[in-house]
Amino acid sequence: MECIREGCHNMIPSTRRSDAKYCSHGCYKVAKKGRDALEYTRRTDLYDKVKFNDSILHIMFEVKDEIPVHYFDNLGFYFDIYISKDSIDFEELYVMYDYAYSIRKYGQEVYIKIWMIGKDQKGFEPHILTHIN
Repeated sequence: MECIREGCHNMIPSTRRSDAKYCSHGCYKVAKKGRDALEYTRRTDLYDKVKFNDSILHIMFEVKDEIPVHYFDNLGFYFDIYISKDSIDFEELYVMYDYAYSIRKYGQEVYIKIWMIGKDQKGFEPHILTHIN
């Protein structure tokens, strides 16, 4: 069987485990370092996008009405990036760090409702504190 590390075409020695994918521990470490670098880049990029979304929600939170979705589109909001989903009062919330939002549709019009997230007194589970009416 051949080593799966890109650029290495050595055969896996019979002295290694039968389920080994790399010809040596050195090949494994090089491949792991590459995977870790890609994962770090992916996570950093996602973190930056979530923080960007959170900053837009922070700015828009000052608005006292539901906000038409096109304002978020114009600012480059990433609707497909969020930390988790939650729900309150049968509304699906897309959770960032300090804010969450829900999408409301009225006929052809689409609006964003913003929710501020707080932490309980011990700093554990986040819960919803307030929202825009």
